[in-house]
Amino acid sequence: MKKNKIYISVPVNAARNTLNELRKLCPNSEVFNSTKKYYSDDLVYLEKIKEGKMDEVPDIMVTIRPELLWQRDYFKGLGVFDDEYKYDLDSDLESKGLLDDNWILKPIYIMPIVIFYNKEMENPPQTWNDLIEPRFKGKIITTDEATPPAVLLKQFYKQELGQKGEDFVENDVEYLGLPIDVNKAVANKEYDIGIMPLSFAMFSKDNGSAICWPKEGAFHLTQVMIMKKGYSEETKKAADFLVSQKAQEMFSNGASFVPVMPNIEVPKQYKENDKTLFWKDWASFIDMAK
Repeated sequence: MKKNKIYISVPVNAARNTLNELRKLCPNSEVFNSTKKYYSDDLVYLEKIKEGKMDEVPDIMVTIRPELLWQRDYFKGLGVFDDEYKYDLDSDLESKGLLDDNWILKPIYIMPIVIFYNKEMENPPQTWNDLIEPRFKGKIITTDEATPPAVLLKQFYKQELGQKGEDFVENDVEYLGLPIDVNKAVANKEYDIGIMPLSFAMFSKDNGSAICWPKEGAFHLTQVMIMKKGYSEETKKAADFLVSQKAQEMFSNGASFVPVMPNIEVPKQYKENDKTLFWKDWASFIDMAK
């Protein structure tokens, strides 16, 4: 009998506890995470799906990569992914329209992406548009070009500002390694501004850095689970855990991710900034991939 496969691709600050819990809950399943840098295994599975090699795709995939999120409509059309497993969602997030009401991409949490900067900077940026000002040229850093936040950032500016946006992300922003590398670069004043997920930007607060939640709202990526139809009992156990109060509180309190379930305390910074996230609609979001 083929072993059930549970693939968990989550940021490092949530990975260990999540994997440990799921291995206890699902002893007869292979519970594993990405073996490649920057969750690149997710993209390998995307290619397997496109090639029709569904036997090589895990029974449940947990991913935050925008390349998979952009495929929502394609995944729906394939008819191989479950859309019946559902659960109650936070009413505020539902009202924003950013969760997939097709239930192909089942949301687990939302990762806000914000600006942080050296506290000694005069007149720091307040918006995403501010970053394009000539005075910031060459002073902005984010994670490696292959990381999910950097992929989203590039496509957003190209979509919103056309050639001007493309020139900005290709020439005015430095892409370097992991969040810890970005933190160090801003702390050491090699760069004035960093763009990172809130959970990692917060590590910089004691290093003379401050967080800016842009006025338009934080960029964000939604961590989702994608389940094959006809899923096993252990796949359901994994899904049940990921949207349980225990897991949702762990994501919110321990990693500053925005939980999707009702009645879970949200990160302080998210609440203080009126829960603003930069989002138009699904059509606009999927159009980013073009």
